[in-house]
Amino acid sequence: MRVYIAHAVTNKNAAGRPLETLVAWLSSEGHTLTEPKPHLHPGSWAHEAIKGIDTCELLLADVSTYSHGVGFEIGYAYAKRKRLMITAFKSARISLFLQSLFPELCVYSTAEELVEYLRAKM
Repeated sequence: MRVYIAHAVTNKNAAGRPLETLVAWLSSEGHTLTEPKPHLHPGSWAHEAIKGIDTCELLLADVSTYSHGVGFEIGYAYAKRKRLMITAFKSARISLFLQSLFPELCVYSTAEELVEYLRAKM
């Protein structure tokens, strides 16, 4: 499956181990992954994100860290009728809008909880 992983590029360290563990698990399961690339020139980010979302089968968005970019990616994927899964670390403040739009969003405490949730849903 082609999976686009949306996360706050400018604060990837906040996601830390759960995101690294998630990427490793998805790769080991044979999924093709695309995610924002912080080394790109900022002017290229939006173009690359749109291209990645257009070609993905699943958008997996972590909203643990506030990000306008992740909000755009979720909205764009939603408008394109892509399959979406939303995740957040347990201490994250999640907007009521996202909670109402995605009532099954995954709130996790550990990387292992995140992987187990996705294993059951994918």
